[in-house]
Amino acid sequence: MKEKLWTWLVRAGLAEDDSRAQAGKTRGTQTRTQRLIAMGISLGIAVILWMLVNLNNTYTTELEVALRLAELPENEVLISQWPNVATAEVTAEGWQLVSMATNRPVVNVVLDEAPSQLNVQALVNTELSSFPGVSIQEISPVSLALEYEPKVTKKVPIRPVIQLSYEQQHGPFGPWSVQPESVLVTGGLSAVEALDSWSTVELSLEDVRRTVTRAIPMASAQNGLELDVDAVQFEQPVKQFTEGELTLPIEILGAPLGKEYTLDPANVTVRFLVPVDQYQEVMQRRPVRAVLAYDALEADQTGFVQPEIQKTSEAFVLDWLGVSPVQVAYYDVIDP
Repeated sequence: MKEKLWTWLVRAGLAEDDSRAQAGKTRGTQTRTQRLIAMGISLGIAVILWMLVNLNNTYTTELEVALRLAELPENEVLISQWPNVATAEVTAEGWQLVSMATNRPVVNVVLDEAPSQLNVQALVNTELSSFPGVSIQEISPVSLALEYEPKVTKKVPIRPVIQLSYEQQHGPFGPWSVQPESVLVTGGLSAVEALDSWSTVELSLEDVRRTVTRAIPMASAQNGLELDVDAVQFEQPVKQFTEGELTLPIEILGAPLGKEYTLDPANVTVRFLVPVDQYQEVMQRRPVRAVLAYDALEADQTGFVQPEIQKTSEAFVLDWLGVSPVQVAYYDVIDP
């Protein structure tokens, strides 16, 4: 009954036939797709025709020819500046130039058999002659002077290039370390002998609050030098610090028997940063002292001297913040 009513409404023009609307949409989509396919085919044909016309023409251009070293002399190192490529000005059809640019020619230079004055032009000419239809106009460089030095090896310390800035109340807990500590450098005698260390690449970190452990690459080797390691393992222990304060009596060191001085004041207060986990032990053990050398008192002519603050144990990490007072007065005690 519903289907008959719907059919009557469609015929009377009072409703739209959904099947016809859907068919119209499908036909529209198919038409757009066909147009896009036709445009793509036309574009492809146009490109092919352009290539057929233009790549059959003759062009002159610069071509890079790779110069690859092979079989270096035993126990010697090439110290001459070696170019990675030679430049050749060539004339050829477009197809040939495209092929040569895609598969760049390579000249293998056997240094063990090469003369001291290498004829680069002849080597490049020989390589390019294997490509038919190529006319060579000019080659640069024409020749190269080959100079050698004895190959030597030297062990030098590794120098990390590190910049660390710490989060507030955090800092280094002892010195940093690198493993390995040294590197073997192999190369020409003059370049190797001039080395006293080898640096890493730069590492820069901000707001550090935990121990830093990183693999840091070595700086790139130049001038034909070779390294036996590529990277080092760097470690910088880091801890949270808090502020401590101790009042210390001033000791006079080296005074002869019977010689006395009166200090004013007789104590100084030292402020320092200490790792949080060492604070209680530092305050109990007081591994710090304030001293004055007797010789300094004898040599002074102002009446004021500056006490020296010393650590009495290396088991603690202390970072000095200040001493108060910085100077003290002294008086020679004379027995009546």
